[in-house]
Amino acid sequence: MKRRSFTKASSDEKKQTLALLSRLSKREVRAYDGLVDRHLKSVVEALLLCLACGAFGGHRFYLNQPKWGWSYLLLSWTLFPLCLAMVDFFFLLSDVEGYNLQVKCQALRKIKASVA
Repeated sequence: MKRRSFTKASSDEKKQTLALLSRLSKREVRAYDGLVDRHLKSVVEALLLCLACGAFGGHRFYLNQPKWGWSYLLLSWTLFPLCLAMVDFFFLLSDVEGYNLQVKCQALRKIKASVA
């Protein structure tokens, strides 16, 4: 069962994103920066949310995973989400990196679509 709503960041995706970024004009880079800066998530904020309200799914809402957030919230009385939050704490770095890579790829697609 796939638990995450976004794919893990592979090295091929990172290389492809960097290659596309190197081919952008200055105007496109400014547009890209404007799109990406608003949506990038911080690892520190995600870790703090996981510590402070992980049993209630706060870190999942922060990473734009509302289905997981609501399931944590609805099951919070069972203490099962608390155990999941403890496990999530160790995997949040890759989750945030995957989310940020997804945001960057979407921004690149929007810019390329507007240019074409």
